[in-house]
Amino acid sequence: MTNNLEQLEQQIATAMGDGSAEGQSIAPVLREEQKTASIWDIGMIWAGAQIIVGTWAVGALATTVFGLDLVGALTAIIFGNIIGGLMVGTTSLMGRHGAPQMLLSRYSLGIKGASLTSFFNFFSTIGWFSANTMLTALASFQIFDVLGIQATLGMKAAVVVVIVGLQIWLGLTNFQLMKKIEMILVVPMTLLILVMSFVALRNVNWATPVSGPAGGSTFNYWSMWISAAGSVGISYLGSWAPYASDFSRFFKFTGKKAERQAFWVPVVVGAILGIWLQVIGAVFATRFQGANPAVHIAKAVPALALPALVIVLGGLFATNVLNLVNGGLSAKVIWKVGRRVHWTTAIALIGSVVACYSIFVSDVATVYKSFLLALLIWQAPWFAILVVDYFVIRKRDYRIADLYRLNTFIPAYNKAGMIAYAAGFVAAALTSFTGKHELLGVPLYSPIMLNHFNGMDVSFFTGSLVAGLLYYLMAERPARAEAGVGETAAD
Repeated sequence: MTNNLEQLEQQIATAMGDGSAEGQSIAPVLREEQKTASIWDIGMIWAGAQIIVGTWAVGALATTVFGLDLVGALTAIIFGNIIGGLMVGTTSLMGRHGAPQMLLSRYSLGIKGASLTSFFNFFSTIGWFSANTMLTALASFQIFDVLGIQATLGMKAAVVVVIVGLQIWLGLTNFQLMKKIEMILVVPMTLLILVMSFVALRNVNWATPVSGPAGGSTFNYWSMWISAAGSVGISYLGSWAPYASDFSRFFKFTGKKAERQAFWVPVVVGAILGIWLQVIGAVFATRFQGANPAVHIAKAVPALALPALVIVLGGLFATNVLNLVNGGLSAKVIWKVGRRVHWTTAIALIGSVVACYSIFVSDVATVYKSFLLALLIWQAPWFAILVVDYFVIRKRDYRIADLYRLNTFIPAYNKAGMIAYAAGFVAAALTSFTGKHELLGVPLYSPIMLNHFNGMDVSFFTGSLVAGLLYYLMAERPARAEAGVGETAAD
């Protein structure tokens, strides 16, 4: 049986244009000896995803951009992170089939239809890579100043080159090495952040006033509360949902206990760390003004500047290795040309160019907010359709033979899925407010929300509700009795 599964994996890797020796290829993880991830490893992966400067920065948006007081920011952060954590836990369960996350959309959207959302996710990983690199570089430069090191233009360029090079190297690793990297980085960073948390949260004045778009009326306040919950919590943590099974597929789903662990560990670890660090970001932004976490670190903990630098750089490596792996796998769902490692390198290079450009953008906070809210527009309908299809329509009966086109069971386009996704996408776009930007005269924002709802963003709720409900009503219930190749691989 093991030899048959190994041959199947190699056959699929060849057919998909990937290398069979690639440690994290597009091929499914079916053999028991490949499933080496413990639940501790899964926890470390999701801890590494959260312990980064970006988590501080997104927490700061709740007060600086949306104008909430600290109590409102705290409650919005908690609410959003719980929903975002549940999204990651839900998709983590799908790792039992051994396939990467974006490939699993082929049932609900079709073989070619799934390429659309994979394309969106591919560019999202470039955005995340560049955003994390940009924020880390800015924080590093500020910490250099605190340490008395003159950060010249040449030195800044050298720092960017070094951190990008290290990220590319980490992104090309196999799963075994990636586990070790996360373990090495996460534990000491967590201890350092405990110290920084004490500095950040002591003598906090929770009675801060509202400001900007949250002021003026009760409606204005709650409209910004909902928007903050969406971008700060749901979008930031929930945006890991397209990644989850990429890593949980290396975990052995042996019984109900293992399934509960695969679900709850991403939820609990992601939500706790997200809430913890985002609250610190909101507090820093209130105490020191502005949303740039680099300034916060420099002003709040000058005596801990060197440990802060360790957190900044370690968090970047622990997080962006996940972005690089997932982006490469998403590319392989779309294109056969090139191996996963080639696409991973391309993401890092493109993301680095975008990061270098973004460093010179004056209003980093607004750009970051727009990126987070834009993620909700495409991810909300994708997530809702996937969940309805997997748990309700097909009752978790996903088969390797179908997913990897070893037969013709899945069509090029699933009509119900594509219609539902288009409707959900439009609904999300019409109820989103990412900022008043235009491209060649075309508005990239919803005038409805800008003119009538104080710029509120409810795209996640409308997009997921419309897409999920429509797909449930339109989807064809499967009725088949034939056995599929790899059907028992997840049992």
